[in-house]
Amino acid sequence: MYLDQEQFKIINDTCGPIAGDELLRQVSAVFEKCVRVGDVVARLGGDEFGVLLKHCKSEDGTRMAQKFLAALGKFRFDWEQRSFRLGVSIRLLSIDPHVISVGTVPIDADNAC
Repeated sequence: MYLDQEQFKIINDTCGPIAGDELLRQVSAVFEKCVRVGDVVARLGGDEFGVLLKHCKSEDGTRMAQKFLAALGKFRFDWEQRSFRLGVSIRLLSIDPHVISVGTVPIDADNAC
């Protein structure tokens, strides 16, 4: 899964980089609670995260994406008496023997978002 968090730039620009860093820490914690044992969550850069769902069928991946959307939908980022709702774009990609190059997977996911 490729996740592109939609409010990071606004929060970072209006509240400052310390708020942006704290937002990333809190969002990471939300994402970590959504994965299964053996799955991996990683920040790819900026407001982008990648999640490797090991041995995950397509329909299970869709359910996982919905779980991430629901968790982030409940989350509020509070900073200096301001509260922010967050959004995220999610793209599911299969990594299988038909993938030409694993190196292109993040690029393909970013383009899809």
